[in-house]
Amino acid sequence: RSLHINRSKPDARYFQLASVDRNGRPDNRTVVFRGFDEDDSLSLLTVTDTRSDKVAQILQNTAVSIAWYFRQSREQFRINGIAELRVNDDRSLGNLVGDTSSDHVANTLQQWHALSDAAREQFFWPHPKESVDEELPTIARDAISPYFSVLAIHPQTVQYLDLKPTPQCRELYRLTDDGWTFEAVNP
Repeated sequence: RSLHINRSKPDARYFQLASVDRNGRPDNRTVVFRGFDEDDSLSLLTVTDTRSDKVAQILQNTAVSIAWYFRQSREQFRINGIAELRVNDDRSLGNLVGDTSSDHVANTLQQWHALSDAAREQFFWPHPKESVDEELPTIARDAISPYFSVLAIHPQTVQYLDLKPTPQCRELYRLTDDGWTFEAVNP
């Protein structure tokens, strides 16, 4: 509902994703929402470069947190979940191999082809945080970067805050073995 109400606002496509760094500290960044998982309609998708800090962090600790604010409708979602890295082949990512099931590989390729040319080119750039002295490589338009991956975030808890009414409305949702539970709480 919130995405539908805010669909005309470009900033509604961005959310903040926090992972845990090797020192146990939160590390936050803004990512682009790329849709919901076809297999699990509650799981959020974004794309990432496998050379990024967030991938190294997620390989060590899959717990992530999302903060997503919709300015037009004045709604906020805080989502805690488990991150799943999906790659388009069976290459190893450190000590973990990303999900390479045929459905997820197909979805990974679909996400790749949905990107603009400029967005795809970034996955061929030099390693993140390296010097910018290097010339950017030219790429074949049909090539998929070996550093491209899809990140699926599977929610475990969701806090919803509606800032419009007085008093404001806060709802907590938790995933249990029996499904989702709901509780209305004070904001």
